[in-house]
Amino acid sequence: MKNLLILVPLLFFCCQKKTESQPTIPAIETQSATQAIVKDTIAPQPSLLDEEINTKEIFLHVKEFTSGFIPKEGVAKYPAGKKNKFFVHYILLQDKGYRGSDPIVGNLIVYDSVDPYHFGSGIGQHIDVILYDSLVKLYNGKVKIGMQRQDIFNYFGDKFTKIDGNYIFKRNDKTAIFTVRNDSVIKIRIGLFNTKSDINERLLEYNYELQ
Repeated sequence: MKNLLILVPLLFFCCQKKTESQPTIPAIETQSATQAIVKDTIAPQPSLLDEEINTKEIFLHVKEFTSGFIPKEGVAKYPAGKKNKFFVHYILLQDKGYRGSDPIVGNLIVYDSVDPYHFGSGIGQHIDVILYDSLVKLYNGKVKIGMQRQDIFNYFGDKFTKIDGNYIFKRNDKTAIFTVRNDSVIKIRIGLFNTKSDINERLLEYNYELQ
């Protein structure tokens, strides 16, 4: 509104003084307007969260696992609208012959409406994954336990929330959580959660499972 008040008398003056040259727009104003247009058209920073996690890649690195279906009350935090309740929970193990006290590599939850009883096929849709060990790698080996903190920003951008030692990145319905100690990632969680899912509850689950 302030600019209009300045321009109106200026245009009127030009009509009265036809012999004078037309005023030119200061270069600084032209540059400012151009910068504003460029700023509005800048694309969002690329993030690996725009890509799907390949569950087959996960099973290529795992030697053993246990599996089972998640009951209805256990899937409330995940996206709604699935036509059945075939959410399969895998405990990813380091060695065959699991004895209950062996190191756990991580946990994986997939949604499988095609062949849910064929466990470990890797054809299910990734829903949630938690990693404790570098045995399993994500996104073609880029994301893994032991990666450096700067790697997180390089792959997921600089828009994050930090709670204690956890770096939290969100992209649409995906959330990634990285626990960092001494500049090194010691735990990873990447999941698809519904809009009502409370990140503080997800952190409590995540921290409770930290070994």
